[in-house]
Amino acid sequence: MLLADEMGLGKTVQAIALMACYRDEWPCLLVVPSTLRTQWAAALHRWLGVAERDIRVVHKNAEQAKLDGVFNIVSYNFMTKVSQT
Repeated sequence: MLLADEMGLGKTVQAIALMACYRDEWPCLLVVPSTLRTQWAAALHRWLGVAERDIRVVHKNAEQAKLDGVFNIVSYNFMTKVSQT
C-alpha cells in the first residue's frame, strides 16, 4: 500500500490503523527515516496503546540490533547495512 498524502494529513495514523487490521500477523517491521523513529514509537503508544516494552526502536548498527519487539522500528539507513543471508 502506498500512502502519498501531503505532509500533515495523517499518513502515520492511516498506517497504524492498517496495522491494527492485521494484528494476527504481528510482529511488525517499520522502516522509517531515522529522524522519525521515536515519533513512530510515540504514535504506536498513543493510537494503539502499545506498551513501551513491545516497541523496539533500533538506534544501533545492524550487527548489534535485536529485532525482538512486537513493533520493530528501524531507519532506511539500517536496512542498507543488513546483510542478506
